[in-house]
Amino acid sequence: MKIFLNPEVMSGLGEDTFWTWFQRESGAEVGVPRHIGSNDIVLHYSTMGKPSFPNQTINLLWELYPEMSLRLGKKFGSKNRRIGKSLVSKWHAVATPYSRAFYPVSTKVLPIAVNSDMFKPAESKSAAKKMLGLDPNRPVAFWSGANHVMKGPDLRDSWLESNPVWQGLIISKEKPIGQEELALHMQASDGFLNTSRLIPYFMVDWECIAADLPMIEAGGVEREFLLPNSNTRSVLFEKNWDRKSAIDLWLKFIDECSQTLK
Repeated sequence: MKIFLNPEVMSGLGEDTFWTWFQRESGAEVGVPRHIGSNDIVLHYSTMGKPSFPNQTINLLWELYPEMSLRLGKKFGSKNRRIGKSLVSKWHAVATPYSRAFYPVSTKVLPIAVNSDMFKPAESKSAAKKMLGLDPNRPVAFWSGANHVMKGPDLRDSWLESNPVWQGLIISKEKPIGQEELALHMQASDGFLNTSRLIPYFMVDWECIAADLPMIEAGGVEREFLLPNSNTRSVLFEKNWDRKSAIDLWLKFIDECSQTLK
């Protein structure tokens, strides 16, 4: 059995979970062959609609659909029709329970694999701050995302202006950095700013949780679930978003799907 990745990301925002993870996994085979074997499965991630091989496709559903549907209502009609086309797939999966509520009951919730060996608390936070040229005696607020209104860069700037004791450590999606460097930035931080106007947690949020960063409420919406005041890293393992648990769940699900093809 072979597994093929067939991404057709069109939203500009929706790749923050499934597609971001796939990009980070080494050895991923992206694309769909002209022909697939009887036991082969395609992981199709798209905001465009109908996949090429519906009977052998696990369609990874667009996690921003609930948000856009709630906010745009009737104006979201064309996107809604595309989502309907995507449901012709034999199997469907989405990253969060919140998003699953907007899809058929048969939709599987599958976590994204966070590298908890890379994204982890710093052995010395002051040393990490010095490596990045930050003042080790002042707290650091971490923010990462696209400069898009749904990510709340305006709320970020407002919070930092109102809290001058904090140093802002900003990673823009328009100027991405490598994974090891991103992990170092999180280790140098004392909390991550919640400015998101989107309810689900996305990849960078989970990586901050893995780095044991508490959430700083900076004007964003209430998220999918509340984090504890301390030891946020434990949530990663409780919800199976660590890499080992997540991959085990994915492989089990893919094996179940392949069995139905026989």
